[in-house]
Amino acid sequence: MEDATKNKREAALKRAKTRLAAFDERVKKEQALSAAEKLFVPTPDSINRQKFVKAKQDKKKKNMDRQAELRELASQTPFSVEVQVVEVKDGNAFLAAIADILDGTKEDIASAIKARVDPTTRAEAAEQAADDKHTQDKGVLKAIQDVEVAELELTLIDSATRAADHLKKVHEIERLKLTANEVLRKAGLPAKYTVSVP
Repeated sequence: MEDATKNKREAALKRAKTRLAAFDERVKKEQALSAAEKLFVPTPDSINRQKFVKAKQDKKKKNMDRQAELRELASQTPFSVEVQVVEVKDGNAFLAAIADILDGTKEDIASAIKARVDPTTRAEAAEQAADDKHTQDKGVLKAIQDVEVAELELTLIDSATRAADHLKKVHEIERLKLTANEVLRKAGLPAKYTVSVP
């Protein structure tokens, strides 16, 4: 038993000496490297390595710049969306019917999507809506002014001496009131005039 214990001790001592020697060797190498770094003189290999690293960094920067340019360009240019469905076997009859319906309304769907997504189309639609509203407002104003002018002209006509002219003007005012009420209704406004039926 003593021999076994003695052998174990010797083996452990031998392993410890080996580890200590390896540690000393590593320390010597690190000291030699740090001394060499202080006295570093560029060699052709180290210069090539620096050029390689610099070229790699430049290439990476150029790629990043190019990607940024492409992202910016993509955000500024118009784009189109296209969907394509391909069937490779006999399809479902229900889906075929839907496909026929969608194919028939393809242009309507494309224009509806374009109107919601494309900023140019949205701006044009907003401008057209503003123009339509302006035209509608002018129509309402003109209809009301026509009624007021006709009523003013009626006050200038003497009903006793020019009864026929007076009656024509009354009928003209009624017709203008009907027209003004129709224009107001189309503009989404309540009717302003009550019209008496003769």
